[in-house]
Amino acid sequence: MTVAVEVHMGIRAHAEAQFSGPPEAALARAREAAVRIPRAGLRSVTDDAFEVTVGITFKSWGEVVRVTALAREEGTLVRVESRSRLRTTSADWGKNRRNVETVLQAL
Repeated sequence: MTVAVEVHMGIRAHAEAQFSGPPEAALARAREAAVRIPRAGLRSVTDDAFEVTVGITFKSWGEVVRVTALAREEGTLVRVESRSRLRTTSADWGKNRRNVETVLQAL
């Protein structure tokens, strides 16, 4: 699995990873990990994606974590994005990066 986490201006992080199984399995594993993020709750689910919201902490006004799984010839491409819920946030103290890494570790 090749993973590169990109952080943008401290308020958004995203990564892509190749998963060897089908999209349904990738989403199930990622969802299990995402809802274990402290203060996280499932927000929406579709056939190829889901979102969780993370509540306010002393480091952040909360985040939205979105995971998308796309079938490829060899496995599944998984995209994970975490962004601050409040657009005016200027720093997240690494919270978005940790959210992305938490989901990727489950894959």
